[in-house]
Amino acid sequence: MIMDHSKPSFATTSEPEKKRIPSTTEFSSSDMENLPDCAEVQISVESNEGSVNNLKPSQMLLQTTITVECGAKLNTKFTMHEEMLRCHSTSFDQLCAKAKPIRDQYTQCKITMDRIACCIFPEVTHEQFEAAHLEQKVAPLIVQTYEKYPLLEHHASVKKVIEMAVDDQIGQKSTKVAPSTRGNKKDSRDNNRDMSLKERLSLLQSRGVRIVAELLFAKLHKITKSENMKAASNPVKAAAQRRIILPEFEATTVQSFIRWIYQGSLTYQNADQLYALLNLSSNISVPSLSELCLQKLHYAAIDTIRLAIANGDRIQALLEFGSAHTDNALKVVFTNVLKDKDPPKRLLQLVIDTLADNLDMELWAHLRNLIGHELALQLIEVMIDRQQIKAEGSC
Repeated sequence: MIMDHSKPSFATTSEPEKKRIPSTTEFSSSDMENLPDCAEVQISVESNEGSVNNLKPSQMLLQTTITVECGAKLNTKFTMHEEMLRCHSTSFDQLCAKAKPIRDQYTQCKITMDRIACCIFPEVTHEQFEAAHLEQKVAPLIVQTYEKYPLLEHHASVKKVIEMAVDDQIGQKSTKVAPSTRGNKKDSRDNNRDMSLKERLSLLQSRGVRIVAELLFAKLHKITKSENMKAASNPVKAAAQRRIILPEFEATTVQSFIRWIYQGSLTYQNADQLYALLNLSSNISVPSLSELCLQKLHYAAIDTIRLAIANGDRIQALLEFGSAHTDNALKVVFTNVLKDKDPPKRLLQLVIDTLADNLDMELWAHLRNLIGHELALQLIEVMIDRQQIKAEGSC
């Protein structure tokens, strides 16, 4: 479901949802098959503690919605259930547990913002605010935020905004009774600061309290935007905001991932997307899906090699370096293993073994600028070992 948020929000609270699987609209794909009802879905969950077979989603697995944001600009958003993903990923489960205290803080912040907003934005005019005596409702919220703002890293700056706003209103004499100056304006401010915030707010006229509330709301809104931006590089904050941020993954890959989480069925368009799905499942630490993708890539690449040998084709022709055609498991495996910093060991070994068996000067001319130093050393070691084995076998 692509969501348009006109205002930044921590999005930490939601009403319990009816038992359901996200619709095809939420998956943002018109050509995806209809997902079955909850009662029809059976998922095998594997974890470090063992496996739980035939786990049927129930209300307890569909309580908390999270937003998965993907694409370079995070323009595409999907909705899924946090509990479903936690069943498949011990790491994500631990991340959510770690994020819970921050999520609770975000929830408290949002409640405060919403209560202040009800008094000042957007329909409530100054006249309506004064006529309804809303200063009596908003002043305690200002004091509460001043004394105990949940996000400690921002508490000092929030207090400063409130203090400056109240001082400014008193300085402008927006008070019920003009404060005594006792000589000059500075003395007046110093004397007023000896009073508690609650007492100083009580000096202000209704309009003055509203202005303080507006400035406080603007500050809290700015903090919300700041926290949302920090989540892009902080997985704990992202989890606390009920978000998974994946700028390096395309929407189709995320769709396949979500489908597997709910249905247990693996769908992909080609080997390139399968490798991307492997990276995504590794990124979120879903070992069952990672292993499934890895097996399919490994076996498909081996089948390609065997077929080539049977047909008398050369490996270089299969790799087609420089070609835009990528629906070739062997080429996809080679391309990604050669460029990734930490490729799967099973695929890395497949590449090394394939090169050791088939490397010649023509193939080397295509690979020399793609193979890193460490991979080159491993390849040399394997080739030397094989030469030694051949030499020993010929004796």
